[in-house]
Parts: sequence; C-alpha cells; structure tokens
Amino acid sequence: MPPKVLVLGTGGTVASSVKKGEYGLAPTYTVNEILNFVPGLEKIADIYTDMPIVEDGKTVYVDSTNMQPEYILQVARRTYRAYKDENARGVVIFHGTDTMEESAADLTFELLYKKIPVVLTGSMKPPDDDPTDAAENILHAVKFASIGCSGTFVVFHKRIISGGRAKKIHPDEPDAFRSINFPQFGMFVDDEPYFSDHGIKALNDYAKRFEHKEMELRDGYSDKVHLLELYRGIRPSIIDYFFSEGYLGLIIKAFGTGGIPNQPQYKSLIPKIKRWSDERLIGLVSEAFTGQVTTNYQVTN
Repeated sequence: MPPKVLVLGTGGTVASSVKKGEYGLAPTYTVNEILNFVPGLEKIADIYTDMPIVEDGKTVYVDSTNMQPEYILQVARRTYRAYKDENARGVVIFHGTDTMEESAADLTFELLYKKIPVVLTGSMKPPDDDPTDAAENILHAVKFASIGCSGTFVVFHKRIISGGRAKKIHPDEPDAFRSINFPQFGMFVDDEPYFSDHGIKALNDYAKRFEHKEMELRDGYSDKVHLLELYRGIRPSIIDYFFSEGYLGLIIKAFGTGGIPNQPQYKSLIPKIKRWSDERLIGLVSEAFTGQVTTNYQVTN
C-alpha cells in the first residue's frame, strides 16, 4: 500500500487560475482541484487533503503575501495532528512562493524533532497555464514526502533544500530558490530524487540525533519582534521607538559582516543598543545571503 501523505492547501500561485480576475492572480482552486492537474499521484501515495487556515470560522486561501503568523501556526498544528493521530508518512504544503522561505523557517522551529518530512512547494505559474511548473513541483514534493526523510524541506524546480536555509532569489523565474549557507540536499533527475553525500550525511545525523525524542509542537508565537534593516542615515531614535511601542526583541540586519554605524557620534546606534540590551533581546545578522557576522572591523565590535 502506498504511504499515507497529507496534502495541505494554503493558497498562492499554485492555487490560482491563469484566467485572471479583475485585479490579477488570486487563489481560486481547492487543494483537490490542484491535485487533479497531476495524474498518477495515487500510485505514489495514499493522499488525503485539508485546508487548514481558518479565519472567523471560515476556511480561507491566502496569497503568501498575506500569510500571517497565526495562519502558519494553524498549518503547524494540522501537520502535527497528521503525525500524532493519523499515522501520516509525510506532509506536503502548497504555498505561495513570496513568503515560502519564511513559512519553511517557521515550521522548522514550530515542529521540533520531526519524525516525518514536512515539504513545502508551489509554483511560479498557475496549474492551468501552458506551460506551468506546478505539476512537476507537486509530483516531486509528493514523491519526496512519501520517502519519509525527517525534517522540513522546500522542494522546488527539482531542488531539495533544507527548510531553514531556503531563499527565493528571483521573483518570477521557475528556478527561484537556493540553499543559503548550507549545501543543497539533492536534486530530482528524471523525476527521481538523488541525494548529495552531504545530504545523506545530514539526514542520517538528524535522524540519529533525535531518535530518542518525540516530535513536539511549539504551540505559540510572538509578533512583538521586529526586523530592522539598516540604511545610511538611519536615526538611532528608531530603536527607542520600537521598544517603547512594546516590542520584546529587535533583529538588526546590519551592513556587510555586521557593521553598525558609530560615526558621527550623534548618528551612532551603539548607545541605544547598549541602553536596551539589558532589558530586551537584540540580535544581529548580516544583510548578505552568505557568510556570517564577524568582529573583524571596529564597526562590528
């Protein structure tokens, strides 16, 4: 019997129709209607479906631009239930591409010690377009989910990427995602998955590391954390603003390897960071896709 796989629909281009509405593409297809564009999936997996996002008591589809933290938490809860109560071998999530990387990262940390694959996919073209990348991406995602590799993944344009490392690098090309600061797990070739040596090792290490832990749901989130991207001329008082508005944390996307403006003195962010660091969480990341924050420069200390 084929492995049991839950497919969740949230919206995005993969749920849209090429027959544009008055204002352009918007999610219109249900998850079952999307699956009808990909014949033969029943030979790969025993698929059952759900639409997990509920707003005001009604099931809704959203463009990924409108994906909210509470929505992706509903997806995490539904995924956990599939593992805990329904004996699912894997979960596939249809999602818009614009914030797919954010949702993949959220699910990486909301679902701890995963024992099943949680696979996000979507498309750059609607499933009824000609040509479309939807059918291939869906086929690969379902096939990968049926294998049973533990973890969160983005499967897109033949690539198999760790969910916490995926980055959308192009707004409308089919080959839109890359693995950042972490080797890609593998590729689909002739519709079959092939893993790199690093991918095999990483999957085995993950399974061994958490083999004695039960999968957990971290059921909660906070929207009181802000990502502050630096720009030349930024005023230090902006840090006071966010914390005075009740934010509990601030992640600063700094220049280069972690540069924080410190000259002239009246433009320096350092006094404000020191002022708040004992009371609030302040993190530092680089604006660059690759590399890491260092302390090689005076402005990074």
